[in-house]
Amino acid sequence: MILQNYLITENDTPSRLDRYLKRQISHLNQTSIQKWIRSKDIRLNGHKTAADTSLIPGDSITLSKFIVNILSQPQEPIEFLPAYKQEDMEFFESMIIFDDDDFLILNKPAGLAAQGGSKTNYHIDLLLKTYAHFVNIREPFRLVHRLDKDTSGLVVIAKNLRTSQYFANLFKTKEVQKKYWAFVTGKLKNIKGEIDAPLLKRAGYNNLNETMVVDHEEGKKAITLYRQIKNINDKNLKWIELQPITGRTHQLRAHTSHIGCPILGDKKYGERLEKETEKHLFLHARSIQFRTPDGTSMTFVAPPPPHFEKVFKENSIFWEKYD
Repeated sequence: MILQNYLITENDTPSRLDRYLKRQISHLNQTSIQKWIRSKDIRLNGHKTAADTSLIPGDSITLSKFIVNILSQPQEPIEFLPAYKQEDMEFFESMIIFDDDDFLILNKPAGLAAQGGSKTNYHIDLLLKTYAHFVNIREPFRLVHRLDKDTSGLVVIAKNLRTSQYFANLFKTKEVQKKYWAFVTGKLKNIKGEIDAPLLKRAGYNNLNETMVVDHEEGKKAITLYRQIKNINDKNLKWIELQPITGRTHQLRAHTSHIGCPILGDKKYGERLEKETEKHLFLHARSIQFRTPDGTSMTFVAPPPPHFEKVFKENSIFWEKYD
């Protein structure tokens, strides 16, 4: 008899099965996960699987009655010695651009991951726990959505389960409007338009280095609106605004590459470049608009990060005039 079921949504991916379960059940360890998968007490879509299986939206994870009974037993008290630092608390607070009883809005710098993983020990999830530790919050804050590690800009954090579920529904029903700024290279066929190109996830070796590819037969619907804000120089460098209508993994990066204008500094979907400024990914979550739980329409904007500012300065662009 199955007593526990988890349904994977777009906000849960990309993720491996074992890492997803660790996030859902904090005291579940890797050894137990692997053992229970081998014994078929943990199944994916009703079948035996592997701990490192990549999850996709629509997947269903089931735990057997045996596991649920074990996990429901009282846990032995553990002496917890937090390795939290005051400077981490101050860094987290420096990212906050809005704070109320239900949610936070952060301006995430490029280079900060949303969640931990292989060789990633410093991330927003850790900083949320640091913040909770210093201000004595018991209910964990929750990431509502994620940005790629190298993408800067706006991130929504729910302060309670009710708000987390509210935002999850907003994203699912496409009631959140997000706009991004990007520098791209190449020639745009039109200065504004729509990119309608279905995307399919293509896994690399051992499920690493996954990429999204345009596939009109098996890909999932993906639509992005774009407009050119300014043609910067004669080297085909352009400043554009991107608005994802759907929310596929790496959608903006894959779509701009698909039309021959990859995002500057994108080593996965573009060309490898040498200049120091081009070591950054020039993709910034500039604005986000939605209705709050009380029905108020709100819009938040994040100023461009330092690597954007450097390009603006080099090309004598006063970006405030284009807002």
